[in-house]
Amino acid sequence: MHKRLAQGLDAAVLRWTARRAQLGRRTQWPDPDLLASLRSGTFPPLDFSNPGPPAQVEVAAASRNPLRRNGPQHTFHFPSTPPYALDHDTQIHGDLYMPTGVIRGATVVHPGAFTGANFGTELPVYDKVCRAFASSGIVAALIDPPLHRRRTASGVQSGHDLLHGDLFPYARGVAQAVRDVQAAVGWLEANYGPTGLWGLSLGGLVASLVVVRDPRLAFAVLVQPPLGHEHAMGSALTRTWRSQLRESGVTEEDITAVFRMLRTRQTPAIGPENILIQAGRWDTVSSPAGIEAVWRAWGEPRLSWYEHSHTSIFLAANQWVPEGVGFALSAMI
Repeated sequence: MHKRLAQGLDAAVLRWTARRAQLGRRTQWPDPDLLASLRSGTFPPLDFSNPGPPAQVEVAAASRNPLRRNGPQHTFHFPSTPPYALDHDTQIHGDLYMPTGVIRGATVVHPGAFTGANFGTELPVYDKVCRAFASSGIVAALIDPPLHRRRTASGVQSGHDLLHGDLFPYARGVAQAVRDVQAAVGWLEANYGPTGLWGLSLGGLVASLVVVRDPRLAFAVLVQPPLGHEHAMGSALTRTWRSQLRESGVTEEDITAVFRMLRTRQTPAIGPENILIQAGRWDTVSSPAGIEAVWRAWGEPRLSWYEHSHTSIFLAANQWVPEGVGFALSAMI
């Protein structure tokens, strides 16, 4: 896709998403004590530790949704671990897609931010990803990010509380997602064998933080991971959030200090031959330069560029979904 068209689509879709998620309806403000601790260097470190597999997972038959003809067979939930992004978000929820034949392993699938805010229009793409894994013999567990879909407070749009008004729920939410993924990997590995991780956008960021910590991963596929906050915070999606932070006296130094905690330049815990990064050359959220810097730091794993932006890449799903699933299968053999 032509650069100007792709980035124009980004601007339109991301502005629409910000409206749908009601990011202008402010309900959060930074905690002054946490902000003071951040500036004094006494802010408590984020907890990315592996909580271990859940003691029990509740699995139920999924209800049929006419808009998701290829939706999951089952839903599941189990407890998350504190500290939570917000106090009400204590349960991990997800959808389970099972192979009909031989099971070769499993994968956690972590979607992007605001999944479910746009009338669920992006969910069929995740269904496509999960069905592609399942048809290849890989159990796919699509989890809800913190403060999204089944993890939102009553009356709040999916993702609203993660990316507006305050910095700290976002930082705690990303760390909570890293722990959630590691717990899910433990559950899937114990029941279905070798387990990998697939993540898009926010899910790609979370995956990048798991990759440098968890040697159990059989593979990792990161689609458009936002690995440079300066680029992401200048996008149409985060414009309202950034304005709100400035109104609250949050400085650029404060923003940089929080995002520094989420930086992922360390050596990966799995070999670079088991990592695939798929990225758009015209992305207005995920910095191509940031992705290349991590690619070099990680020992130059496989990197596939698409002539797309953050949103237009969904139009190329027939290309990047088979590439990602095929890569996962080859890593498992």
